[in-house]
Amino acid sequence: MNRTGDPSVEVLLARIAALQAENHQLADRVAKLEEELALARLHRFAPRCAAAIRVRLQRQSR
Repeated sequence: MNRTGDPSVEVLLARIAALQAENHQLADRVAKLEEELALARLHRFAPRCAAAIRVRLQRQSR
């Protein structure tokens, strides 16, 4: 029983499918961005190289 102007069941099901697909894409994008953020944080706070660590340790031992 449809009122005039109400979308049909098929239209609503198609809309639900489209929204679920968009939700999946956005969830994938969020996961990718979270991974990039984690890698950026590791890169920012990680020592640049072993030589830099040695120099820093030598300076501290003086």
